[in-house]
Order: sequence, then structure tokens, then C-alpha cells
Amino acid sequence: LQHAGTYDATWKETRAPYLPQDFSFEFYNVASEGMRFDGFASGDEVFQLSNLSQERELIFGLPRIQLVTLIQFNDGRIIPGPIHLDTIEVEVERKKVFLQWRGIFPAQIPTRAVEIRMSAPEYMVEA
Repeated sequence: LQHAGTYDATWKETRAPYLPQDFSFEFYNVASEGMRFDGFASGDEVFQLSNLSQERELIFGLPRIQLVTLIQFNDGRIIPGPIHLDTIEVEVERKKVFLQWRGIFPAQIPTRAVEIRMSAPEYMVEA
């Protein structure tokens, strides 16, 4: 809760329903201190997990997927929006990895469309 921000009368009058000014995105971070990235993951990291499964050692790399967003506003402007790989969830028993990207967009500006484009290694793209 220390990262959730202040939801008081001032927030209710001036900012709601948006997040408070003192909200920290650390609120979403559930990883232990020793398992956190500084900043964001780049998407090409290699992981080595020891003694967490019967195989004793799992080594895998992320697939280097990159996402870009284009935000089209009602006034016709189109700008790129930042989107970052910020969550990597590993289910060791199932041998699955889930990746989550997060972007922050200006909610106060009327938006017509948000387009997400992806680039991925050739082996991941169907012909």
C-alpha cells in the first residue's frame, strides 16, 4: 500500500478517477527484491533457474518481441506511445513464461485509436 498513492478529498475533487500524483508503479511489482530488473526488461534476457524443478536447471531466453504503439488523437495527430516489457511470470512446473507489456497514455486528450505493432523473430511468424 505504500506505493498506492494518496486517495483523499483533494484527489477525489481534482484527479479522480485517475491515479494519484504520488502513485508509484512499484505498486504492481510483486517480485522479491533480488529478482527485480532496474528499469524495464529488454526482451532478450537469458534466465537460468536452479533447483526449482526435477530437471534441477532450466535455461531459457526471451524471444525478443518488441511492441510499439501509435496513438491517433481526435485532432488528427499521431504519436508513438511508449510501451515496455515490465512483467515476466515464470511457471516452472508448466514450463511456461508469460510476458506483459505496459503503456501509459494521456487520458485527458480525446483519442480516436491506439494501434499496437509487434516485431518478432522470424521463427515466431507464420508464413
